[in-house]
Amino acid sequence: MSDAFCLTRRSLLGASLAVGLTRGATAGPTRPARPERPGSYDAGIPRFALPVASSRQLAAALRRSRPTEIVLADGIYEHDGPVVARAGHRLWARNPPVRGVPSAVLHYGLDFGRFPRFAVRGVGFALTAPEQAAVDGTYVAAVLNHVTAESVGGVITDCAIDGGFAITQGLQFGCPRGAVVRRCVISRCTDEGLRISDNRFDSTVRITAISDLEISQIARDPRGSSDGRAEAGLWVGHVVVKGVQRIRVRDTGWMGLWTGNASRGTVFSDLDIDTASGVAPDTGKHASFGIYLERYNGVRGSGQGGNTYERFALGPSLEVGITNEWDEGRAGDQASNGATFRDGRIRSSRTGINLGEGTLAPTIENVWF
Repeated sequence: MSDAFCLTRRSLLGASLAVGLTRGATAGPTRPARPERPGSYDAGIPRFALPVASSRQLAAALRRSRPTEIVLADGIYEHDGPVVARAGHRLWARNPPVRGVPSAVLHYGLDFGRFPRFAVRGVGFALTAPEQAAVDGTYVAAVLNHVTAESVGGVITDCAIDGGFAITQGLQFGCPRGAVVRRCVISRCTDEGLRISDNRFDSTVRITAISDLEISQIARDPRGSSDGRAEAGLWVGHVVVKGVQRIRVRDTGWMGLWTGNASRGTVFSDLDIDTASGVAPDTGKHASFGIYLERYNGVRGSGQGGNTYERFALGPSLEVGITNEWDEGRAGDQASNGATFRDGRIRSSRTGINLGEGTLAPTIENVWF
């Protein structure tokens, strides 16, 4: 039988007055809504969009110095490596995916560098070797913008990505200011399905929206060899203004959802997460987490500004439903400040919710174990 809560003495003393447990609740938790599959676009393809029907034409269009609307004909597109854009181009598949299956598929990655307001809509990616992918330092992805960039407003919707375990991320936003990611299916990457973070604790970047993602088979070989530094379905390091909605994650090497860096004040809703499992080779530590809160969620050291996680179903193939990482013995250095967990069900083999040492002011409401 699993423990509903795992609280160390210090976390219990620091949080006991702020933990709200709904007692005698008569209604069970709400079932998470399923993600929408890639399909119809939110807007029509511009009539003046430049048509392309070959990889040569697409590469030429993406090398234009002025942002261009580009419409991609149905077909399979091959190239000897990634294509680097020279402006914030907006790429559309002529026909949107049918039942989640794209009609235009690239066997290489796209690198949008530092350019603002790029977009990719309705395109499939199928990669089998790292040489095909877009690269920024250690990030090897189907679509990326760069960590050092100050790009604004990247949009990726209605895409399907099969990384073939040859890439680290399906989608990598190094500078996600104003980014929108919706209705995407991502599978077979080693580190994350979507990583959207500039890796700064003091970042003021705000993402616009993340919704309707199906992410699966995210793991290194051997599973768990990231030791918690990767192998997550979704990795979010910022405020998301319109929230993170309808996320389904299966089969990862460490955790389903990771939040940290400068994540605060965001509502994560309709989360369906299961089957995370890995072993760190150096320590033998076994990992199996649904949601992992690492430094820093909320306003550091304040117990305020935390995220809300609601309408979630975690498990049953998890050891720990939710963990709030401890402060490593440094007062004020806790990972979790003022987080709220509500209206969810956790079926885990060991611990439902772990409140690590130093966790400040969590609220837990109508969570069933």
